[in-house]
Amino acid sequence: MHLHSIRALVTRPKHQAGPLTRAIRRYQGMAWELPMLEIIPIEESQSMRDTVLSLDEFRKIIVTSPNAARFALELIDRYWPQLPLYTDWYAVGAGTAKILSDYGINATQPTEGSNSEALLEMAALKAVNDEKVLIIKGQGGRKLLKESLQKKGANVSCLETYFRQPPDYSATALPHLLESNGINVILCSSGDTLKNLINYLPERFFNVFYKLWLVIPGNRVAAIARQSGFNNIVIAKGADLDSQLIALEAVQKKIEHTSCK
Repeated sequence: MHLHSIRALVTRPKHQAGPLTRAIRRYQGMAWELPMLEIIPIEESQSMRDTVLSLDEFRKIIVTSPNAARFALELIDRYWPQLPLYTDWYAVGAGTAKILSDYGINATQPTEGSNSEALLEMAALKAVNDEKVLIIKGQGGRKLLKESLQKKGANVSCLETYFRQPPDYSATALPHLLESNGINVILCSSGDTLKNLINYLPERFFNVFYKLWLVIPGNRVAAIARQSGFNNIVIAKGADLDSQLIALEAVQKKIEHTSCK
């Protein structure tokens, strides 16, 4: 793989951007970071403690993101020196599965895709009638997992471990970074990230920057991008590192094809 035509803006939260930035540079691309989302852990409450203390009551536990995994494991570690047995863990994406694996949890993940839709296609999550299921997630966000499992007869609880907030930048921070570095592709890993990015683009820059390539995970975020005016969209299979690099390789080929015309 080579990404020598790629000049990328990585918009992941600060503590998550580094691996992707380094990977792009390793494959001869260029990358800059400007996080478009801040991740804040939720202060431990009695409700959260009660949920964690009853962890052994859940037959299935679903973790939706690396952030959800990281903050939940910190909380679980305070009350469970040894994890409960006979619980099946599931991860939305390879990054989430990796964090759980490092903690000693062997989580199942979809073989195709890394989103809620892919997870719900798994056979083990189609037969959940009368089962207690815990979803570990961020505050707010999509309701698809919970509502779909409830329709299948599951008794679903949620443990929210963090919330998201927009970063605080000057009005010129994003346009200056894009212009001064000749950025030609932006990577957004979620709908919230994309919305925050758009909010930091002054209207006078729309016609120019909406021509940039945009790498996003999934059709749902693609719909937001199209509604906002982006035309050059590449949909990655997921937000994990490998999926993002494969999508960037596709952008590289499109740039090469355009330059040859």
